[in-house]
Amino acid sequence: MIITVLGIVLGATARESNLDKETLPINARRVVLFEAYELVAALGVWDRIVGISRYAYHNDLLQRLVPHLKQIPSPGTGFVVNIEALLALQPDAVVIWSRKPELVNFLQRKGLPVLTLYPESLADLNRDLLRLGKLFGKEARAREVAAMMAQSLDKLATAGSDPGRRPPRGGLVME
Repeated sequence: MIITVLGIVLGATARESNLDKETLPINARRVVLFEAYELVAALGVWDRIVGISRYAYHNDLLQRLVPHLKQIPSPGTGFVVNIEALLALQPDAVVIWSRKPELVNFLQRKGLPVLTLYPESLADLNRDLLRLGKLFGKEARAREVAAMMAQSLDKLATAGSDPGRRPPRGGLVME
């Protein structure tokens, strides 16, 4: 499995998270995923995803990793949500970026447990991976993936510090 992780960090701006307000299930079985597709793929829990953002249908990596992607219903995007369609999916939790706090608050007022993510750095990405691991009851796998990411970054840093070595091409890719 190939997971591209750096791309989801690029272009982020500061946003307030609802970390202190989250009351989420552990080992969630029915999750609607508006963001963080690559991280969820790394955890191996696509069988628990009952809804996705319509943008996910255009993600080439996901199309390869999740053959049944187009059969997963979409209640909208992380910007515009069809609340009736979302509620009909009966999710245990909703994963969304925190960049639209009014949408997050609206979903919470409707009684939906919401996990907000907005990684601005690799440290944030690691933290969010561990939070997703907790949500899905896959904490050990999340720690394993975080360790693989750190190891890959260390290899890139080492390769980049050797002046006689040809610089690596491309971004971070994990298998």
